[in-house]
Formats: sequence, structure tokens, C-alpha cells
Amino acid sequence: MNEKLKIWLDRYEAIGRAQHRYLFLLLLFGAFFLTLDYKFRNDQAFATKSPTIPYLDLDIPVYVVFALGPIILTSLVLGLVGALKAAGPALENLKKIGRGSLPDEAYDRVPNLIDFVVYTKQPPPGWLLRVIRSTYPTAMTAGGVAAVYCAARLVCVDESGSLKWIVLIVSGALWIPMTIGLKQVWTSKMRTAKPK
Repeated sequence: MNEKLKIWLDRYEAIGRAQHRYLFLLLLFGAFFLTLDYKFRNDQAFATKSPTIPYLDLDIPVYVVFALGPIILTSLVLGLVGALKAAGPALENLKKIGRGSLPDEAYDRVPNLIDFVVYTKQPPPGWLLRVIRSTYPTAMTAGGVAAVYCAARLVCVDESGSLKWIVLIVSGALWIPMTIGLKQVWTSKMRTAKPK
């Protein structure tokens, strides 16, 4: 195998693994923080509880854990935006060096659930192609919305004090590149979804 081809295949595989992990963590943390929010809304005493971290004997108030939600979720969405942007040049180089006539999925050695939804044998009709191509941006946008929602809910937690303002400032600073990145991902995916 051509050495350059192997290098770009390995890079594309590493990017695929990163996308897989970021998607999984986004789903996991999104569910965790939204469940934590549900507990906050339905049990006012819950916010004052302090679970203990094993081995450290460290008590952390639940609202502090909840305050990490917007930053963690936003960071994961930014990671996904970066992974998708990095996949483009890797795929272009693979097509230049390798067999350019192969479909994109032929190079994907680490497909995830969304990839299996996107890869279809026959070109689907235009409207279905747009739906299929919107799977990544939709999942990422849902993560971004969950981050903003958690930040908005944090404002309602009285116990958080100045922590909520620190989280809102940091999260707000991260939302700018996240929003720009999401717009670019949506634009790119919808551009490739136009029927030929």
C-alpha cells in the first residue's frame, strides 16, 4: 500500500473514532444533565445534596455538577465540529492519492450509527437525501440546545451564587464558535444534499 495513502487512511480512521466518541459522550452527558435538571425541578431538596467522590472523600454539591453541564456539552459539540471539519481534507487527500471513484463510505473504517443511516446504496430522492444529510447537524444542534437549556436552568438555582455567572460567561464565550461551527456544518451538509 502507498505510504501516503496509509497515513491518510490512519488519519481518517482517527477522525472517525473521535467523531464516534464525541457523539457517544454528547448523548451520555446530554441525558445525564437533562436528568439532573428533571431532579432539580421535581425535588427542591435535591439541589442541596452533596454526593461523595469515592477515593477522594470529596463532597461536591449537585448544583456544582449541574453547572458543568453547559461547558461540557458545548465543548463536545465544538469537538464534533472540529472532527467534521478535519474529515474533509483527509477525505480529499484519500481521493487524490487512492481510488477517487470510490464512495466516501469506502474509506470509513470506523462507522457509527449515524454513518449507517447516511450510507445508502441507491441515491435517495432529494427530500430524503436532505433528511439523511441532516443527521449529524441535528444531533450536534440538539447538544448545543441542551447546553443552552442547562445554562438557562442554572440561573434558576439559588444555591449556585456567583458560580452561575462564571459558567454563563465561559459558556457564552464558547457558544459563539459553536454557533458559527454549527452553521458551517449545516451549510456544508445541505450543500451536499442537493439532488444531482
